[in-house]
Amino acid sequence: MGSQNAGPGGRADSRKSTLNALESYAESYGAIEDVNYFWYYRPADNFPPPIVRHPEERQSRDRLAVACTQTNLPPRDAKRILADWCRAFPTLRGVRFLWLCSRVPQALFDAVCEMPDLEGLWIKWSAMSTVEKVHRLKTLRYLHLGNASRLESLEPLTRIPDLKWLGLGHIKKIRDLNVLGQLTQLEGLTVAGSVYSTQTVRSLAPLHLLQELRFLSLVNLRAENLGLQPLLGLNKLEDLIIAYWWAKEEVDALCLANPRLVVNGGHWRYRM
Repeated sequence: MGSQNAGPGGRADSRKSTLNALESYAESYGAIEDVNYFWYYRPADNFPPPIVRHPEERQSRDRLAVACTQTNLPPRDAKRILADWCRAFPTLRGVRFLWLCSRVPQALFDAVCEMPDLEGLWIKWSAMSTVEKVHRLKTLRYLHLGNASRLESLEPLTRIPDLKWLGLGHIKKIRDLNVLGQLTQLEGLTVAGSVYSTQTVRSLAPLHLLQELRFLSLVNLRAENLGLQPLLGLNKLEDLIIAYWWAKEEVDALCLANPRLVVNGGHWRYRM
């Protein structure tokens, strides 16, 4: 996967970076078994395609996976690669799905927001403080912001009228989910902590407005008030992924109210 211009050891370093990014993708939000998860890791179906470092390495027309930061290259070369992608992304017509498999600084995200045909955007590490320009992605339907610890507001997401699937990982600066209650068109939602840090929110109450939800993941998340009670009226919910610290009575109540609901891929009761 490495470029001929990567310098001594560049090809090996690029391949190692690619493998690490793929493994991280599969082990985090992309390898949830037995559930209807949009971003499920399916490399045999070119979802995602092989990761590239340089724009000229792109092969698939409608799908693109990029790891253009955290390259271990000299600073000058690293900046050049980042600048190349910032120039390239707004020009990439026909790309419908994009995976950014390394750290995404603000400039890179803003460049991606100028892509004309993007429907799905998956980000491993969201190093941005704002997603203000996301509304420029007029065709966006699926968005995952992983490790978004710097993100300060979810309000710009309300300006994506056709968003169907949203993933938010480690949004530690945001504890109020009221904005999510405005995204009534959502069919899939993830609000999760990181591997090492629990996400704490004030309440899940805003989620009761999301009547179209079919998938909900609350991995490593705690709510200060009301517990899982706000989820009782989500009658279309089919898959719920949660930590094992929630009270059994609350989970049983959800399943009783919604017979179609499957909790943790059907393995909830075996872990009690």
